[in-house]
Amino acid sequence: MNLYSSGRQQYVTYKKLDRLPQDLQKYLEEQGIHVGFSYKEISCEKAIIHSFPNIPTGMYLIKGDMVIVLEEREGWLKIEYEGKKKVVTGWIKKEEVGGE
Repeated sequence: MNLYSSGRQQYVTYKKLDRLPQDLQKYLEEQGIHVGFSYKEISCEKAIIHSFPNIPTGMYLIKGDMVIVLEEREGWLKIEYEGKKKVVTGWIKKEEVGGE
């Protein structure tokens, strides 16, 4: 948010966010505030990322990684993972995340 003025008028500009940072999302959820994104933690040692259900890629997530759940379908979750260099979207088995 930026605050600036022109004469007697003050203006505020806001930046629209597609999603909140994971630590802020987790804090808000701990406070009982749901803001529309569902973060889940990988609970298995290695979760293979699939381009579509049953079509594996060479990528995987490890226990403790946090993902955003975009969609759920027949035991699969479409997820988004924000890596250090890129954002990865794919499918993982629902049983591979905690809280399910």
